Amino acid sequence: MNWKELKTAGHWPTLVSAFLYFDFSFMVWTVLGVLANQIAAPESLNLSAQQRFFMVSVPMLIGGLLRIVFGVLVDRIGAKRTGCMAQCVVILGLAAAWLGGVKSFEATLLRGAVLGVAGASFAVAVPQAGRCYPPHLQGLVMGLAGAGNIGVVIDSLFAPRLAAIYGWEAVFGFALAPAIVVLAIYMIFAREPDISGQPKKLADYRQLLREQDVHWFCFFYTVSFGGFVGLAYSLGMYLKDRFGVSASH
Repeated sequence: MNWKELKTAGHWPTLVSAFLYFDFSFMVWTVLGVLANQIAAPESLNLSAQQRFFMVSVPMLIGGLLRIVFGVLVDRIGAKRTGCMAQCVVILGLAAAWLGGVKSFEATLLRGAVLGVAGASFAVAVPQAGRCYPPHLQGLVMGLAGAGNIGVVIDSLFAPRLAAIYGWEAVFGFALAPAIVVLAIYMIFAREPDISGQPKKLADYRQLLREQDVHWFCFFYTVSFGGFVGLAYSLGMYLKDRFGVSASH
């Protein structure tokens, strides 16, 4: 692989912007799972085990469903517009959680639904970066953009520790700073990929679903990526319930 070609054959600022957008989105998408033990503590919202797991399932479900919606929007109105709108929704959700607080179980579900928008970033950032490069580089480019999954690790390392010092609601406020920076970078440097031809019709998507390989790919994706996300969301709760590990460790 010629790394110089990666820089000159496409638009590398879009690749970097898409990576940052994806990385930060995965940080906030999993934040309820990372903070679940502190949110559910008796001195906080005092949630039951069932409520904890339902709370962390909402962002996952919303994020998964919205990927379909965002995929259609990317084809219809463009990746950059879709990405900007999604990031604005997440920023408003973080600000509301920080300034207004999260005072009940129902409020956590509402915040989780908003944060689910961040989980749909996969359907925006990856095709946006890939379409800015020629076909022989798209696999590598989409892999680099998709490496934004490491946002889950960053979230797990820092969010519980910040929550232990400043309180878990303050974590939403801390997340606003990188959210605004990433949005600014994305708006300035990301490019809307050129897509030739007419926008896809709904019938085109239905035709794709008739392909047997599509169902197999969906199954493999569900097992692999779904397992990864599910583990990221629930690992802290499992370690606490099973081994008594504190949230900041």
